[in-house]
Amino acid sequence: MDWEEAKKERVKQCLTKEYTSSDESEFSEDESGDTTKRFAVKRLSWEGRKLRELKDSLDLYYGTRLN
Repeated sequence: MDWEEAKKERVKQCLTKEYTSSDESEFSEDESGDTTKRFAVKRLSWEGRKLRELKDSLDLYYGTRLN
């Protein structure tokens, strides 16, 4: 991402196991009857607004990079 180095360092501190939750996969059926797998991200109960917004922006950025 196009962030200043100081912000990148702060973000790195938040991307540790203690600050990230596990993903839960689940299967669902779409309109055509096909089974699809999707991932649901569990939020941490103690997570603050700024941390949540940061992680959401990283997820959004990652999604734009997928084919």
